[in-house]
Amino acid sequence: MIVWLDRKQRYRADVGIEQDVLRAGEYAAVLSIDEAMARAEAEARRIVGDAHSHAASIRESAMAEAAATDAAAQARWEAAAAEGYAAGLRKAHDDANAVMLHEARDAYTAMASAQARLAHLVMAAVERIVCESDRNALFARVTLRLQRLIDEASFVTLTVHPDDVARAREALGLLRDTVGRHAALDVVSDANAPVGSCRCEWDNGVFVTSLDEEMASLRRLLERERMAAPDPAPAYDVEQHAAQYPDLNDAPIEGTIEDTIEGTIEDYAPQPAYGAAA
Repeated sequence: MIVWLDRKQRYRADVGIEQDVLRAGEYAAVLSIDEAMARAEAEARRIVGDAHSHAASIRESAMAEAAATDAAAQARWEAAAAEGYAAGLRKAHDDANAVMLHEARDAYTAMASAQARLAHLVMAAVERIVCESDRNALFARVTLRLQRLIDEASFVTLTVHPDDVARAREALGLLRDTVGRHAALDVVSDANAPVGSCRCEWDNGVFVTSLDEEMASLRRLLERERMAAPDPAPAYDVEQHAAQYPDLNDAPIEGTIEDTIEGTIEDYAPQPAYGAAA
C-alpha cells in the first residue's frame, strides 16, 4: 500500500511501504525519507529560482551593454559626421575666400597695369576741357590722381557689430598685404548685426559667416599665399613722377583741374564684370 504523510505535498516520487503493518522503526524511516524529499524539493526549487534570477541578470546586463555599445557607436558616427561637415564647411569657406581674393588681386593688378593707358586717355580728354601749357606737368598730375583712385578702390567690405570692429580691422590688416599694398579694405559698423557675425562683401560676391571663422580662414589662406606666392611685380612708382615735379607735392587735391581729371578718370575707369556685386 501507499501511505501519504502530507497530502499537501505532491512529490514526483511516491513514499510508502508494502507492508500492511508499520513497525516503529519503519515508521520513523518513512518520516525521515519524507522530510528528506521535502528538503530536496525545496532545494530544487531554490536552485531553479536562482538559475532564473541569474539568467535574467545576465540578460539585462547583456541588453544594457548592447544599448551602451549602440549608443557609443551612434555617438562616434555623429561626431564623425559633424567633423566631416565642419571640415567641408571650412574648406568651402577657404575656397570662397581664395576665389574672391584672387579675383580682387587680379582686378587690382589689371587696373594698375592699365594705369599708363588710362592716363593717356584721360590726358586726351582733359586737354580738350582745360588749357594746360605744360603737358608733362599735366600728365604727372593725371598719373598721380589716377594712382590715388586705384589705391583707394575697395575690394572687400566687412560689416560687423561695433564691438567687433577692432578684430575686423586686424583681419583686413592681414589681407591688405596680399590684395595690394595700397588696396582699400573697408570695415563697416552695423549695430543691427549680431555680435560675432561677419558679412563679407567682395566685388564678385557676398557671404555671411562668423568673424572668428572669417579671420581663421584668412589666416589659413594667407599662410598658403605666402608659401606659394611668386616674387611681386614692381609697382608703379608714383614718387618718381612726384619727384620730377616737386610743385605737385604741395598742390591741393581739390580744384578745377583735379575735379576734371577725377571725373574723366571715373568715365574711363574699368567697370566691374557683368553680374558682379556693385
